Amino acid sequence: MGRTTSTYRNNGCRSEETKGNAVMHILWGVLIVGAGLFMAICGSLKSKFIIYRLMVARSKILWGENVHRFYQIVGVIVIIFGTLVAFGYIGAAEDEFFKVSDINFTVGDDVLEDNHPFLEI
Repeated sequence: MGRTTSTYRNNGCRSEETKGNAVMHILWGVLIVGAGLFMAICGSLKSKFIIYRLMVARSKILWGENVHRFYQIVGVIVIIFGTLVAFGYIGAAEDEFFKVSDINFTVGDDVLEDNHPFLEI
């Protein structure tokens, strides 16, 4: 019964993946900041914009007359979150802690011969 050892190597493609991830972090961060700005500005102006009015109608059940203050505060929190995403402080954990190139696994022949339900070949 021999053993089969497999190792995944990314052949130096890590830098291109990192560049792509950085662009996506910036894109999503800007979109999140935009949503936060929308909530904060509409909450400050008590806007009559239809989308904001729909959000207020749903939130007024829980927040009552403080609904506009709620959207001001949530807008600022979402802006902070979006800024952290854009700069890569949030959402980049897989780059630092989990690298596919670090995975090594070994499968014994006995597992493959027994028709293990998780290893269908």
